[in-house]
Amino acid sequence: MDFWGTARIAIRRWYVVVPTFVLAMLGAAAIYSTVPTQYESRAVILLTMPPTGATQYRNGYQPDATNPLLNANNGLALTGSLLIEAMQTAEFGQKAGFPADGSAQVTVNNGTANPELLTSGPFVFVTVDSADQQKAHDLVQNAVEEGRTELQVRQAALAAPTVTFVDYHVVVPPTPPVAKRGNRLRAAASAGALGSLLCIASAYAAESLFQARVRRRRGTAHPLPVQVQAGGPPEQLPPPAERSAVGVGRS
Repeated sequence: MDFWGTARIAIRRWYVVVPTFVLAMLGAAAIYSTVPTQYESRAVILLTMPPTGATQYRNGYQPDATNPLLNANNGLALTGSLLIEAMQTAEFGQKAGFPADGSAQVTVNNGTANPELLTSGPFVFVTVDSADQQKAHDLVQNAVEEGRTELQVRQAALAAPTVTFVDYHVVVPPTPPVAKRGNRLRAAASAGALGSLLCIASAYAAESLFQARVRRRRGTAHPLPVQVQAGGPPEQLPPPAERSAVGVGRS
């Protein structure tokens, strides 16, 4: 599509483009105002090893004291991955009060696009997006509390010694809900882009109608007479000026 040709047509048919553009902008504004604002709240959970490590010692033997934050290994990453999988089940969602109607979007991962990746560390991120600020915060809080219980239940089901239970720390408590206007902006931008296309289409439509009208007027302004010959097809006669010139030459 020729840019300057399109611009000339749009300028020439401004009386069609301008109203279409105004209607498109009004539609974009209406969509922006009707799309609900989403609010996001999140929390971060850190899993650490207990001071005695992963082994329960007998006969009073105790290992040297260690810093749990410096004693991370792939076992914690595996535990975090298992906890993430458990927190994504429908059963866990019912315990945490996640809405089944989809009015809130709950995301549980380890900070990567692939929640099964074990190299990201023993972190669990909980994020809730909802149109209700209070609901977003409450759902994150419920998920954090139920996650602690879920981890203890899973370890007890494996008959792990209590002193070796992985410690569960909420390093970032549920944050105050923050407004996310990205969805509203994307919807308004899509409506504006569609309106721009409609402006161009309306300009071309008006131009086509005008050109068709001009062609019809030119075709009916000076119709050529038709002479019918016996036994033959109709013959178009030349315009009167040409016929008179031919007659003068013959005389």
